[in-house]
Amino acid sequence: MLKTETILLINYLHQTKEKDTEKIILSLDESRKKLWYEISVINNFLVEGGLQTIELHAGQLFNQDEETEKWTKLLVEQELDSYQFPEERIPLLIIHIACAQQPLSAKKLQNYFRLSRSSVLADVKRLRDYIEDYELVLLYDKAEGYIFKGDEMKVRRLLENAISHLQHISYLKKSAHYFEVIWGKSLEINEHYAYILNYSKNNLLSFVESRLEELIYNICFNKIRKNTKPINFSKNDTQQLKDQPAYTLSATLVKDIFNHSNEAEILFWETRLLNVLQGEKYTVDAHYFNKLTAKIILHIQQITGINFSESTTLHKTLYQHLVPAYFRMKFDLYYENPLVDKVKKEYQNLFYLIKKGLEPLEQEIGKCVSESEIAYFTIHFGGYLHLKEKTEENTRLRALAICLNGISSSLVMTAGLREIFPEIDFIEQHSIQEALLMSENQYDLVFSTISFPSEKKVYITKSWVRIQFLLEGLGHGMVLLRIMAGRLLIQRQP
Repeated sequence: MLKTETILLINYLHQTKEKDTEKIILSLDESRKKLWYEISVINNFLVEGGLQTIELHAGQLFNQDEETEKWTKLLVEQELDSYQFPEERIPLLIIHIACAQQPLSAKKLQNYFRLSRSSVLADVKRLRDYIEDYELVLLYDKAEGYIFKGDEMKVRRLLENAISHLQHISYLKKSAHYFEVIWGKSLEINEHYAYILNYSKNNLLSFVESRLEELIYNICFNKIRKNTKPINFSKNDTQQLKDQPAYTLSATLVKDIFNHSNEAEILFWETRLLNVLQGEKYTVDAHYFNKLTAKIILHIQQITGINFSESTTLHKTLYQHLVPAYFRMKFDLYYENPLVDKVKKEYQNLFYLIKKGLEPLEQEIGKCVSESEIAYFTIHFGGYLHLKEKTEENTRLRALAICLNGISSSLVMTAGLREIFPEIDFIEQHSIQEALLMSENQYDLVFSTISFPSEKKVYITKSWVRIQFLLEGLGHGMVLLRIMAGRLLIQRQP
């Protein structure tokens, strides 16, 4: 795939028809060596496409003008190979329309996608149905072309969702390259990446890497949008956001990248920054979020019947997840969870319980929590339960069970011990010699029918037949009495 620099040179040569290499070098601020290299790359590309190459003589480029008309078409065709299915074209349509650099008609969409008119109109209908959930409409005007009508925040959310989807299917970079080709301009992705990295270094910021790429592409596409509408924030939301330390960071970003200091834009990009910033120092209201975290844990505890109250680790990690999730949900920032279907299928019951348990959060943000977000909370609590289970397994006592009355008697004794002490893992030994050879690190205590030398606690069992008789007589429902009966016949070795 051609790099952005090569694409820009192709577009420059196509649009200006410039032949003089010195003027090209001056206009593009390139070195001669770099220009010769880019020309060689372009020629390889043209050969693969069956087109004539560019010749260089006495500081002049020679190629037939009619050939340059085919360059852009060849570039677009190269990018379109991956977009053969309607569901893959919908995100592209969204970006096309939201970021259109000139009026967009069905005819132009036919040319861009190399589709028939009926296929393009079918895609447009699918898009109209799709955006109903966003309370947006798609209109067509001869002067303006296709345009989205509705709340500006919802248009931006639609654009973000398209970007997120393309990243999810690994087409985001390729799609950005495609738009640079058809628009004939750079999205300045590398420049914005460099700015963000330098910005984070200077301000000692820590980003969630998996979300940073979407933020940068979101900035790039929004920067080139035309005819954007004002965004409105409520008085309470405005005050809450202005109170956060991230507000100052957002103000700097908006001034440096968008060249203005519009307060609504600062607030908007602050909500996006809060989704990718890692750590607690970028928000205030620690008391509020700690209280909300505790409320969610308590509610889920009441629904599931599982005691979480003693876990400070769960509270801390849930708090760290909750803060960005809160701002993400409250301000409609879409974040695609590729595991949502898997979580719903494999942890159906837990997913349902967590959904019910997040009611305190829904009350705070004033809207329903999406399945994508529920899946993240399910993974969070499920991970804690799995860790808790593993920890309990790792802290289970290991007991050495020694019986020299034969294998059958040994099996009976061990089975009885397991029934009395289900919280203990038993290691069977039928030979005193083999038991003596074992390292004491392999067990925590010993049950034996004879005296056994060990630094660990040793319990001498008396008549195991009598224990077994008592166990059978008491029945399976009387666990406590069975344990008491067993302990009467087991004494600590002096």
